[in-house]
Amino acid sequence: MKKLTIIILLILLPFVSCKRDEVVEPPISGPSTLSYILEGWANPTTIIISTPPHSSQVRVRLYDFTGKPISGAPIFFETLWTWTLVTRTYDKYGSLVSEKEETGGGRADLGNFYGYYTCQAYTDANGYVEITYTGPNAEEYNSRVVWSYRYGPPDNELTDVYILYINSFYIRAHWMSPPNSNMFIYCDIPLYLK
Repeated sequence: MKKLTIIILLILLPFVSCKRDEVVEPPISGPSTLSYILEGWANPTTIIISTPPHSSQVRVRLYDFTGKPISGAPIFFETLWTWTLVTRTYDKYGSLVSEKEETGGGRADLGNFYGYYTCQAYTDANGYVEITYTGPNAEEYNSRVVWSYRYGPPDNELTDVYILYINSFYIRAHWMSPPNSNMFIYCDIPLYLK
């Protein structure tokens, strides 16, 4: 009988000692273990168009999903915008003949980072980069954003007036991360030109 009990225990022991734990799936919203976060701020967020130009301090932080800062990472900065171009055609009497709108966007190249349209800086030990963005002065703004153009033969004297409305203006900070990776991480920091 003792032998039978020992044999039964030896057969059942592996099944009793194995326990199954319910597998808990992570939420679809993350966090991912491959996740990096790039966030940024500007102070002030409103740039007054004037001569001399006003500036804003731009600060960006890069860290991984655990909150650990990423140091020594090259962060590239540029200015971008979205705009609406309105073309109004007037006859020689000042009556509006036609009007059309076109929208677009892309790199603005308005204002500068230390005298250049783009800038690259490296994160410090705490994952931060701080740079200065200098807004456009009144002359640069007026030459790039507000202009009119006259065309056509002298006999019809049509005048086209182009008005460019800035819908949004922002600084994009981006990082090609990490080395040997195809990840492109960016954050947009809105500024208001006034």
